[in-house]
Amino acid sequence: MAGESGELSNSGRARIRKKYFVTSQEDLAKVPDLAGYRATNITYNKIGGGAYEQNVEYTAQVDAAVSAVVETLGGLNGTFEMFTSYESHPIELHPKIDKLSVDYGGYFTPDGFAKWPPFYTPTGSGGLGSGAQVRNPMFGVTRYKDVSMTFRHTYYVKNVPRGIYDKAGNIVVNLPAGFPTPKGPVDKDGKEIKRRWMMQMPAVSREGNSYRVVQEYVLLDSSGAASDLYEVTSTPGQV
Repeated sequence: MAGESGELSNSGRARIRKKYFVTSQEDLAKVPDLAGYRATNITYNKIGGGAYEQNVEYTAQVDAAVSAVVETLGGLNGTFEMFTSYESHPIELHPKIDKLSVDYGGYFTPDGFAKWPPFYTPTGSGGLGSGAQVRNPMFGVTRYKDVSMTFRHTYYVKNVPRGIYDKAGNIVVNLPAGFPTPKGPVDKDGKEIKRRWMMQMPAVSREGNSYRVVQEYVLLDSSGAASDLYEVTSTPGQV
């Protein structure tokens, strides 16, 4: 062996790179065993005289109990990420469509589409009044943007449980490890409507001597019939 380097990632993965001198081309695909690790990549360079410099990468799972760099949150290992984006929805689905209709003189066509006149008469506090008409900012509006959020928990396990896919489609109101969730709207009594998340089918891949699991949760509309359509479960965790 001619050299060694490596790294420990906060997601719970360890990589070791070892460099060997090999004198036979037939032996380039052979690598020494490394306890607790699995060879995942081999590269080499010819250095002359029939010799080769072989670089072998080994990968393994790190036990968080013995590694200070492995990220933990609420007793769970792995990395925790929140992604946000915007989605376009029909204006008829806006949670305040009734108030918008009153404030800007909106009406519904027989086939259920919301419409607004080109001009309306506002009042001092919004809504229709008796003053001069002005251009209606809602005229021609057919869609609105709403925030979309996806939470991702990535972690490593030695073995994949058979039931890892069973929770796909379930609804939870608390994210893993107590990760903070944006506050939901309030109902007519002033109580918060907790936001709900749908568990997606986890992505599983083999890396070294362990498996990488990516579990995502997609934010659902905080109002509506989600609880009637899906199974609601307790707080999820790492399998």
